[in-house]
Amino acid sequence: MSQFTNEEINNVQNQIGPNAAALLRRANRISGANSLYFPENYQTIYHYVTFTALKFESVTRTSTINSDEPLVSNRQGRAKRKLMSITLPMPDQLNTSYNASYADESISNIGEVASTGAANINTEQANENFRNGRYVEGAQALAQQIGGGAAGGAIVGGLLDRLPTSATTGIGNVFGFTRNPQKVLQFNGVNFREHQFSFKLTPKNIREATAIQKIITAFKRHMLPKYGVGGGIDALRTAVSSLPGVTANGAQEITNQAAATSRAFFEYPDVFEIVFNNKKVLFSIGESVITGFTVDYHPQNYPAYVRSLSSPSVAHPASITISMTFKETDIVTKEQVDENFR
Repeated sequence: MSQFTNEEINNVQNQIGPNAAALLRRANRISGANSLYFPENYQTIYHYVTFTALKFESVTRTSTINSDEPLVSNRQGRAKRKLMSITLPMPDQLNTSYNASYADESISNIGEVASTGAANINTEQANENFRNGRYVEGAQALAQQIGGGAAGGAIVGGLLDRLPTSATTGIGNVFGFTRNPQKVLQFNGVNFREHQFSFKLTPKNIREATAIQKIITAFKRHMLPKYGVGGGIDALRTAVSSLPGVTANGAQEITNQAAATSRAFFEYPDVFEIVFNNKKVLFSIGESVITGFTVDYHPQNYPAYVRSLSSPSVAHPASITISMTFKETDIVTKEQVDENFR
């Protein structure tokens, strides 16, 4: 499909309005050589999502000690990393979730403190009872020796830590209290967000059927690795050169052999940039990888195929459902919410 000129876009904006002009500009972007789209009349779709495949780069994905720039602005230089884009109508369901990880932790070990205090007290009768398994009698003897108060409670609490559960129940009944576990809720971090998309694609002609097949192939190719070291050959050569006794020529030879024996390595899969046309009203998604991709060629629960009059020898599925799970490579922080509409 031919590109719209700036003059044509300006005329449309003057005669019809800015929304129509915006659709034409988007059509220019989508109709590039490395772009796929569905349906065929994509120019008429206002609510859409574009998946752009990007070449993986070994750049930190979270903030560093010296700079927060990677965290706020994610990746730079997308133009040179762009591989292709796929534009589809917005899915029927769209949701996102935010998760934070917390854990119950104990902030003290009063058993150690209590053991130190108990070492300074003469508790021969109590010790004899404990050694012989008479835990309740031992606790009674200990209570007579140390008396009440906070110190006594700490010592008994420390002993409760060291006794079997069956014994601590009886001792707790004697004293009428149980040990305070001193628990706090500790923040451990933020989980990576996951997003699921499902699209039911029903072609109206042979061109749309072919486009669907290309879209499926593109998602599969960009989510999977390939054999070899790829762009990491320079990094591998540098790492080998730093090894003791390895010369520059030796490092070059080793990396050449590694490149030739490509099945010894995997090159990282590509990553995706996911953009909604109205992200400021909805939300944005950080750079993501595909962790799951499912294709249902019979979503009607029975086989249904159609033939084109122009290609009667080829039958395409009447409808196809594709489902994808993406996981972000950046965690969501306050900065991401404020700067990037996460």
